[in-house]
Amino acid sequence: MARTFPTGEYRNWGRCKALLPYAEAVLLRWPSRSNCLEDWALVCMNAAWYTWEMGNLVEAERMARKALDIRKLILGEDDPATLVAMYYLCIIYYKQGKYKEAASANETLVRKRTQMLGRENTETLKSIRNLANCYWELVRHTEATQMHEEVLSVRKRVIGEEHPDTLKSLRDVAECNWKKGKRKVAMDMYESVWKARKRILKEEHPDTLESTCDLALCYWHQGDWKVAIDMYHDVLKARKQLLGNDHPSTL
Repeated sequence: MARTFPTGEYRNWGRCKALLPYAEAVLLRWPSRSNCLEDWALVCMNAAWYTWEMGNLVEAERMARKALDIRKLILGEDDPATLVAMYYLCIIYYKQGKYKEAASANETLVRKRTQMLGRENTETLKSIRNLANCYWELVRHTEATQMHEEVLSVRKRVIGEEHPDTLKSLRDVAECNWKKGKRKVAMDMYESVWKARKRILKEEHPDTLESTCDLALCYWHQGDWKVAIDMYHDVLKARKQLLGNDHPSTL
């Protein structure tokens, strides 16, 4: 199962959906052999990723905790694989609205990954970005904005301006500007992200749909209500097909 159950990213959703019942059956029992523990933890990780993408955060947290506990046991707390499991749990905490818990865990991750991998490593940057998101929710807006701008600057230089991770960071900075009332600056950034995602990821990709919502909000505040409503309708239709009627993003 560890070799067949893929990561939970969008391109694998079809396979994940088909294999999830089998993965859940495997995860009901602790492995009988110790040499199977890492494979078992990997199934937990990938199943947790897909499960949170489908909106089931309670089950995703349970799976991610199992993976983290296993990796701490067999690899130690500072092993890179253990830190990946911790990173997954941080994402789930954030999505659940547990911002203090997510911030505390992310602070630990940023510190450890910076020491082990360097400040500009891609994994470190992911944790800095997540920590910035937590800080924003905890009303530490100046720190959050500075961290998002740092990640954007590094990603532009290291992986390029149109890499999907760079586009996420550009959207983060746009959102900071929007919430601070700098709406023209934010709209220009949102539009750049939307255009790039449509071209690179295609219109039905979840990230592109997110950007369509961002731009629709901008149009609404400009008074272009028909344009905004049409865009929201397009997103609703696509999300119903992609995620189902009851997914949090659809609702």
